[in-house]
Amino acid sequence: MSESLTTQQSPYDFVLESFIIRSSRHNKPIDITTSISLFEIFENIDKPYLTGNVIMRDDMRFYDGVKINGTELCLITLSQPSLDAVPVTLKFVIQYVKGTQKVGDQVEMIDFRIIEQTAFNSMINQFSKSYQGTPEQIIQNICKDNLRVDVDMPEIKCSQSPMKVIIPYMNPYEACAWILERMSTTDGLPYFLFKT
Repeated sequence: MSESLTTQQSPYDFVLESFIIRSSRHNKPIDITTSISLFEIFENIDKPYLTGNVIMRDDMRFYDGVKINGTELCLITLSQPSLDAVPVTLKFVIQYVKGTQKVGDQVEMIDFRIIEQTAFNSMINQFSKSYQGTPEQIIQNICKDNLRVDVDMPEIKCSQSPMKVIIPYMNPYEACAWILERMSTTDGLPYFLFKT
């Protein structure tokens, strides 16, 4: 009999299964799972993407060998301790290296920030296009067309009627924020586009 899936109560309920880095400078992916000392993911109600912080122990000259330039893809797999849990794979890009600190003759700690791949793709993708429909449908279409991201629709419908907008050369998340500013419930409450 399998153990039932429980709701997660803390970050310690998740297990870091793998942390793989793909770089354009290397043919093979680099597995740094065993070198991770600290891994944090941050959610923000104002951002439709996740960010993170990683501190790794570098005793294999990773920092010198990879020469991080901000385009390295991190494939991160998280699992839960229950038997019927399905592992979650997240895609991040190394945003920047915050710093390094020598802790031995051949060992240093590297502190770097990561940002979800969809945010990276949104920043480099500007578009102009016309959309028609309710504001939530327009946001859903922008995310699907430009980022291949599915958006869960809100349970409470927007009070604004269907409209037509022309996105004037903006990136996808910027366009979604622009549409969100025009959305409210019948009580005047705002909507948020965020990632969990």
